[in-house]
Amino acid sequence: MRASHALALASALRHCGDGPIRNAVHRLCEVYVESADSISRRDACSSAFRDVIRSVPQERIQIVLPELVPVLEFGRHDNEENVRKVFDEAFSELPVSGVHQFVDQTIALVAPMLAGSSSWSLRKQAAETVAAIARSVGASLNMDHAK
Repeated sequence: MRASHALALASALRHCGDGPIRNAVHRLCEVYVESADSISRRDACSSAFRDVIRSVPQERIQIVLPELVPVLEFGRHDNEENVRKVFDEAFSELPVSGVHQFVDQTIALVAPMLAGSSSWSLRKQAAETVAAIARSVGASLNMDHAK
């Protein structure tokens, strides 16, 4: 995946049915998670996610949210600032207000990285993702009890 291909992918997906959108998002998720040692691939994936979210109609994005949200949340904790910023942009354009709906899927994504990844940067990113979810869920619990 290269950054120059991100916009072309997003443009093509705009006119596709649900199947190709699911397949493309699934493959982007795999490529991002497998690219721990390649800043350029992670950067290209972050751009592709952002461009897909911007290009594909929101009702079509809804079908891939259970896979998309966990990877975007994970990407928001990338060790490269530019990659994090693009993931933040992509996340802010989603038709969801947070990760609360997708906590189980996010934990399922990062748990294997915490337990068995040989990459310390992946372990760190996974741990930061879990910590951010804990803070977010904890804050919402505190707000519920304050009412």
